[in-house]
Amino acid sequence: MVGISPGRRDIPQIRSLAVLPLQNLSGDQTQEYFADAMTEELITELSRLSALRVISRTSVMRYKKTDKPLPEIAQELGVDGIVEGSVIRSGDRVRVTAQLIYAPRDSNLWAQTYDRDLSDVLTLQSSVASAIAEEIQAKMTPQEQEHLRSLRPVNRKDLDAYLDGRFHFGKADELQLRKGFEQEFAEEERKAVADFEQAIREDPHYIPAYLAIFEMMTGLMDAIPDLDSKARAAVARALELDDSVAEAHLDNARLLLGDWNWQAAGKEYKRALELNPNSADAHVEYSDYLDLMAGEKTRAGQKELELAQPLDPVHFRSGDFFPAGLSIDQRQQYVDEREPNNFLLRALLGRAFQEAGRYKEAVEQYMKTLKILGFDDQARILQDGYARGDYKSAIRAWLKVYVATSNRHHMPKFFAAWLYANLGDKGGGFCFAGTRVQRARWRHDSSQGRPDLGSYSLRSQIHRIDSASGAAALVHMSIVARLVRLAAFSLALLPILALGQAQPTGQITGTIRDSQGAVIVTRTASWPTPIRS
Repeated sequence: MVGISPGRRDIPQIRSLAVLPLQNLSGDQTQEYFADAMTEELITELSRLSALRVISRTSVMRYKKTDKPLPEIAQELGVDGIVEGSVIRSGDRVRVTAQLIYAPRDSNLWAQTYDRDLSDVLTLQSSVASAIAEEIQAKMTPQEQEHLRSLRPVNRKDLDAYLDGRFHFGKADELQLRKGFEQEFAEEERKAVADFEQAIREDPHYIPAYLAIFEMMTGLMDAIPDLDSKARAAVARALELDDSVAEAHLDNARLLLGDWNWQAAGKEYKRALELNPNSADAHVEYSDYLDLMAGEKTRAGQKELELAQPLDPVHFRSGDFFPAGLSIDQRQQYVDEREPNNFLLRALLGRAFQEAGRYKEAVEQYMKTLKILGFDDQARILQDGYARGDYKSAIRAWLKVYVATSNRHHMPKFFAAWLYANLGDKGGGFCFAGTRVQRARWRHDSSQGRPDLGSYSLRSQIHRIDSASGAAALVHMSIVARLVRLAAFSLALLPILALGQAQPTGQITGTIRDSQGAVIVTRTASWPTPIRS
C-alpha cells in the first residue's frame, strides 16, 4: 500500500462525500460490473458512518466517464468531498487507487494505492473507508469501528458467480416488457437466479447474493414461479447471518408491508435507518409508510423526505418519478430533451396528462410508450381514436387489449386500473384481467380525508433511470413489482385510494380470486391508530 497525505493541519472540514464510479483500467469490458460493484461496496461502507452524509449510488452513477470538473459535480451533489479512483483486476489480484479531493478548491487531500488478493476485496473496501474517515477526522461509533474490522474474505468463484448474476440481471432488466423478447428475458432471468444461487453454494455466508435474489423479485416482472419464495427465504437467511445489514432489514420491511404486518414493517424501517442513516431508499419508503399509516400526509413523513433529498439529489423524484417541482409541461420537456426513449417516464407522463384531463396529450405519450416497447399494433389502436379526436374512447379501446396482453407479456396490470379510474371507469379499476378484489370491508372516520390514487405518493420505487438506453433500471422497490408482487396489499387498498374514501380504521379483509373464481389469498388486518405528528 502506497499513498500520500498532506498532513492534518490544513485539512478542511468535510461532512459530506460523493464516491464517483471507479474507473475500470483492466482493459477488459467484462470487468465493468466488477468496478461498479467495488464502487457500490465503498459507498455502502462509507454510508454506515453516521457522522458523514454520503450520496447514494443512484445519484453518482450518472457521472461515470464524465468529463465535468469536480467542483461542478460537487456543487450539483451538494457535497464538499469527492472520492474518485480506479480498479485493475488481473486474475486473483486487485489494485485499487483512491483519492480524496476537497471539491471547492479541487485540491487532493489524500491518495492511496492498494494491492490485494481478490479474496480480500471486502476488507480492502473497509480499509479505504477507514482511511478516509481517519483523514477527515470523522467520528466513528464503536459499532462502526467493529464492523470495519470484521469483514470476511470472499473466494474468487463466489465473486465471479455473483458478478455474472449481476450481468444477467442487468440484461433481463433491459429486455423486460419489450415485445418479441419474452424468451430472452426469461432466459436472462433464469441465468441470473442460477448464478446467485451458485454464489451461495460457493459461500453460504455471502450476503450480497441473498439480497440480489430479493432485488430480482422486486425489480423484474418475474417469469420464475418460485422466485417469491426464494426471495423470502433469502432475506430471512441474510438476517440470520448478519443482523447488522441495513439492506436486509429494508427488504424485510418491504415483505412485511406486503403481508399487512404494519407494526413489524415499521420496526424494520426504523432498524434499517439506525444501521444506515444515509439510505435515501429507507428514508423515502419510511415516509410513504408513515403517510400510509396516518391516511394523510404527515410532518413526520415530510421530515423523512427532507432527509432523503440531499442523499439522492439527482434522482430524488416526486410521486410521478420526475424531478421534484416540475409542472406537467416541464415534465414533458424533461422527457423530450433528456430521456426520450424512456418508456416508463413516457407512460407516467401520459397518466399525468390523463389525470389533468388533457387526453390528447395523454394519447400521444401512450403511443410513444408502446412504440418504444415494440407494441405497434396497440399504438395503432390509439392512433385510430386520435385521428377521430375521440381520445377517451381511444384509451378505453387500447386498455381492453392492454389488459389481455398483460397476461402474456408480464405487463403491469395495475397501470390499467389507474387509467380506468381516471377515465371515470372506477369499477374497471378493480378488475385486473380477471384477478380482482372480491371484497373489502372497512370502517372509517369521516372526519379524516384520504388522498386519491393520482396524488398518493409512491415515489420511492424508482431509483435509477438508464438515460442511455431508456430502459428503467427498477432497483429494489420498483413500483411495478411492489404493486404486482404485493397484490394482496395493493388491491385491498385500491378502492380506498382510487375512490377517495375516508381513512379506514378497524379491520380490512381482502380476498383475491383468479379469473375462474378460485381464491388466491384472503387476508384480514387491523388498521393501526393513525400517526399524529
